[in-house]
Amino acid sequence: MNNKILSHTPRFTYIMELTEVAYALSSQTRVRLLQIVLDAPVSSAEAFEQYQAEYESPSRRESIYRELENLAEAGLLEKRYESEDKELVYAGRGDIVCLDVVRESVSLES
Repeated sequence: MNNKILSHTPRFTYIMELTEVAYALSSQTRVRLLQIVLDAPVSSAEAFEQYQAEYESPSRRESIYRELENLAEAGLLEKRYESEDKELVYAGRGDIVCLDVVRESVSLES
């Protein structure tokens, strides 16, 4: 059975893999980062600072950056380089993640 599917949102059509999305959502750190980024697009440094402030976590900056990359690789975040500020900015692709394990589908909705 193929677990790659097409996800449709008003702005995007792209392939997401169910197991990658499930893995990305299996970490409390990644879920918290996803919540931070869904509020408003943020740079990786801003996401780290907000995470530290909200959760008083001893997480290292590199760990937070790696977790942001995991979310982007799973298709839950989009990443772009802001040349003016010389930083990576992460933005959410949708507010609601729907996993249908029976049909092996993932969809994002706003």
